[in-house]
Amino acid sequence: MGAHALDKVLKQPNLLGFISASREFAEKLGLLDDEVRELIRAAEKSGAIGASQVMIGRSVFALAIGKKINSVRKAFLEVLEPESIMVAEIYQ
Repeated sequence: MGAHALDKVLKQPNLLGFISASREFAEKLGLLDDEVRELIRAAEKSGAIGASQVMIGRSVFALAIGKKINSVRKAFLEVLEPESIMVAEIYQ
């Protein structure tokens, strides 16, 4: 499964390829529980480029741009306590 995920990222070496491969990998391993799925759906519904589960632990990451960042944060706040959410900026 890991080799397939890596191939997928190499064929589409951008954020969408990474998120897609990560999500598929987590699904195939059976890592996603109901709360994690709810957070992923909430992030995507609120405008995230995509979301998936961190492979170690029960954490979700979502990528968003501009005003969508606040929308995703608000969606997470409907499920999580504020101290459970971290927003980080990525610069190219």
